[in-house]
Amino acid sequence: MPLLFYDWRGEDSEKRKVHAPAAVKNVVEIRNWFQCYILGADFEDEQEVALGIVPTHPLHRAFHDEKMSHGESNKLRELINEDLLPALAHLMEKFTPYRQYISELRVLEQEYQDAAQSDLARHAFYELRFGTNHADLTIKQDVAATLEQIKTRIDQSQTRCLKKPIDLDIGMRGVMAAFGSLRNWCGHPSWMEYSEWFTQALNRLYEDGWLDLEKRRTTRDLLRHIAIDHNETVVNYRLEDVGGSFGAYVALLLAAYGRPWPQSWTNDWQVLREELLEALRSTIVRGYKKEVRPQLREEYPNGGKELTEAVRRKAERLASGQILKLERELEKIEDRP
Repeated sequence: MPLLFYDWRGEDSEKRKVHAPAAVKNVVEIRNWFQCYILGADFEDEQEVALGIVPTHPLHRAFHDEKMSHGESNKLRELINEDLLPALAHLMEKFTPYRQYISELRVLEQEYQDAAQSDLARHAFYELRFGTNHADLTIKQDVAATLEQIKTRIDQSQTRCLKKPIDLDIGMRGVMAAFGSLRNWCGHPSWMEYSEWFTQALNRLYEDGWLDLEKRRTTRDLLRHIAIDHNETVVNYRLEDVGGSFGAYVALLLAAYGRPWPQSWTNDWQVLREELLEALRSTIVRGYKKEVRPQLREEYPNGGKELTEAVRRKAERLASGQILKLERELEKIEDRP
């Protein structure tokens, strides 16, 4: 994965964040994935379980005391580098839209390096990575022109490879919420084994259009009030909201596409299915309540409890219909040979 993929510099201009043109995710967002979905907050029980810190582990005392020596911090880094980071890198590098975008970045860089203007390209790509370049003043203007050409090509690649909602924060937040929650459910297998299973299933459901709002109408209908509302506005994108919305949707599809699960993993698919569907149902009901209230005000001009009850009934009826459609789609996936 190229350095260009990450917005790691955190630059500001006039108190506003400067986005790195080729970057897809910044380091703050990735840190939030770890804290909210994958590891949990520092020293919490969830983090111990995710890292396999059992009572006999050398780091167990440090977690109990909620403080670490320099040596213990290094051991923790080694532990994460051995299993978790390679597993997350595998997911990021092999997830179809990211893999396609990375490939196009590599091709683009090679094209410019092979061209006669390689010196200009070298300085332009340096600026893309680090925010500045060391070109001689005599070619600064030509480097700037080359940089703009490259940026245009990058914009085209992002549009081609990263579809809504994967191009938005909610997209990978949903994927990472599912990544963390499903591993907890299936008994905490090794991170790499789990990542390989997860990524394979993720790519299958992605290629079938379940993460693309434009590819199939069914996806747009099923994501109503999960990821988009009746006004086509993205909803439930906040870190704390994704688990019970788009993250639950992704987890349901992954569990279906990933069957049969490895025999050594503990799981009860039906229980998991019902829990995720109920979380989605609650989310969808809230969305429909906002949608139908203005519609019902004319029928119930006095408002009050009568209006509130009518809104609840209609929202629950619409949500139940949407959940039924999702269940039918899941059954089709599960029935595949």
